[in-house]
Amino acid sequence: MVIGMDSCEGHLAVALREKANVSYRVVDCNLPIPFIDTGTVDLVNIATALHWLDQDKFYREVDRLLRPGGCFSVIAVNHHDMQIEDDVVRAIRDKIYSMLPNMEGVAEQETFSEFKDLRLPYTKSVKYPIAYNTAEHTAESALNSLLTIHNFTAFNRSHQGFRQEFLKMFTEWQDGDANKKFTVRTPLLQAISQKPA
Repeated sequence: MVIGMDSCEGHLAVALREKANVSYRVVDCNLPIPFIDTGTVDLVNIATALHWLDQDKFYREVDRLLRPGGCFSVIAVNHHDMQIEDDVVRAIRDKIYSMLPNMEGVAEQETFSEFKDLRLPYTKSVKYPIAYNTAEHTAESALNSLLTIHNFTAFNRSHQGFRQEFLKMFTEWQDGDANKKFTVRTPLLQAISQKPA
């Protein structure tokens, strides 16, 4: 059984629902997670969210949840340094980013740049070198992906018409083809830390 958790119901609304053994819960990971028993979890993975949490409290809860020998994985992504080959789409991305408050971007970049100094919960740990996630997006799928990032979600909530404005920026580039795709390479870092058996 896999449980996907996020503090934002909107993020979970766009989560992939293709697997029968995956469920989703709205959870504040700064607090204890009462519906999971102590020592019953094989893997705790946190992606692009560690910078939002009190690490000491979170690591205590990770330790409570993991069985002996279980693993903790953390992934840091830097959306601001994503690579887009298409010049027009890159210019659109820059325009969109210039509209937004940079609060999460700063925290996300700091987490990414300080990853080598990131304190992990267990001695047996590995930090992997930078890798790139490559994905193809249409304008619609890019928007849905960005709306899983907190400052995009907040901006969308407070700026009526942001969704339409975003998609309108791609109209000329699409040239009538709403399914036209572009490729994005996003840098990411991962570390895995294993609880003693």
